[in-house]
Amino acid sequence: MEKNYGVLSGFTNGAAGFKRGLKSGAAVLLAMSFLVVGCSSDEPGAGDESPSPSPIATPAATPAPTPEATPTPTPEPTPTPRPSVPMGAPVIEDESVFVDFEDGTLMGFDVRGTESEREAGTGVLSLSSDVARSGSYSLLITERRRDWNGPAIEIAPYVEVGRLYTVSFWVHAKSPDLSAFRLSTQTGDGTDGGRAWNNMISDLPIGVDDGWVEMSFEYSWDIQSATITVYIENDNPDAEYYVDDFSLIPVGLIPANPGNPGNPGDPANPANPGDPANPGNPASGEWDKLTQPVPYARRMGEIDDFHYELWSERRDPERDTYIMQLTGGGTFTCEWSGLNILFRTGKRLGSTMPYADYGVISIEYAATHNITRGDVSYLTAYGWTQNPLVEWYVVENHGRYKPPGGAGYRGDITIDGARYEVYTDTRVDKPSIEGTRTFTQVFSVRAEGTTSGKITLSDHFKAWEGFGIDMSGNMYEVAMCIEGWNSAGTGSIDKYILTIGNSVYGTSR
Repeated sequence: MEKNYGVLSGFTNGAAGFKRGLKSGAAVLLAMSFLVVGCSSDEPGAGDESPSPSPIATPAATPAPTPEATPTPTPEPTPTPRPSVPMGAPVIEDESVFVDFEDGTLMGFDVRGTESEREAGTGVLSLSSDVARSGSYSLLITERRRDWNGPAIEIAPYVEVGRLYTVSFWVHAKSPDLSAFRLSTQTGDGTDGGRAWNNMISDLPIGVDDGWVEMSFEYSWDIQSATITVYIENDNPDAEYYVDDFSLIPVGLIPANPGNPGNPGDPANPANPGDPANPGNPASGEWDKLTQPVPYARRMGEIDDFHYELWSERRDPERDTYIMQLTGGGTFTCEWSGLNILFRTGKRLGSTMPYADYGVISIEYAATHNITRGDVSYLTAYGWTQNPLVEWYVVENHGRYKPPGGAGYRGDITIDGARYEVYTDTRVDKPSIEGTRTFTQVFSVRAEGTTSGKITLSDHFKAWEGFGIDMSGNMYEVAMCIEGWNSAGTGSIDKYILTIGNSVYGTSR
């Protein structure tokens, strides 16, 4: 039996591991001393004519000092020898990367960590013929010491920044019977003190009886790095598992509009001045409707100075559908049916400063938002802060369900001439940009819904602080988002002007 699982968004490691050590004992030597005393009779012997002299007392023996026990030193853990299996390299075909472990090498895989971490012992990789998804061999990892130890492959030489890729691993649990797996990507190797990682699938339970399970995600790396790895972790440091049939396949945008040059005329020919009413339009891209039977998908990248992300949790892979068309300058159209999904475009700010250091943060927008089935969908400004971790919403329009469900009301505020109700909620052990975490959600919910206007986000953040909500964290992103949950509908962002301090981004279409 095989199972397929796609991506559930997340960011950093969440499960805690434990250290396995060696036990040693120290023998304690007990020294014993004895007191020896001489003795004689104190009565005169029979027939003696004179008294017997008094016996000379034997002095008591001085006890010898008890020697200190010498403790047996605790041996240092012996680092696990590096594997003798040749490293090898993956197979490259038409810009795609494939690994099946059939050539007798690790085909580019290694245990995750810096070289010094690996030398200290982060696990042992070997080829195994016990089980294989295809061919005769798979990769087996044993002797892990931490939850983050796992098989990893370097993909930086094969990745083009800004291009979309599908990453797929097949995993088979060996022991224990059931444990939680994570699929992640990391940029940077930590040798210069810098590395960042995203948990793309967090805490997916896989049992031995599940057989081979596919874990996959779609991603666009938006920074250039000499080191980019993808890897499989497990929250149980003692877990052993197999990996097979890794692939990295470029997807890219499907051109939906090749563009129209219009009629610019011929500057060298005064008889052909062109047509100012026909300036043409730029090319744009479109997301295809995904039909592969995976319950999660995540697509991220950058276009026209805007970051975009499509995150979905599919509930019925046979019926759930969605499409997102990027139309330039942060604008987009979308439609969905049946699943939990977020379409968003905006700026990822890198979590370097709190909102107050940016100055005014605002969005001017025009949108459409039509719910054709179900109750739960929002048109919202959206983002996160880190340290502390806060997920925030400024909801401009919603269905019959008003987030976050009525609880956690903090009070009313008036910003940009509109009244908003402020709510908070605590999410316990839920997916986040840092993986599975407990964090605060904050909502400003517009009392009268709208699909156009201005949102001065920095004023909302300041007002939330007046309710005692901690907004001192560093800004991770600012975005416009259309979200749906177990519903169907269509939407678009048609005008999008994002102001962050002195910088202005966006356009109208």
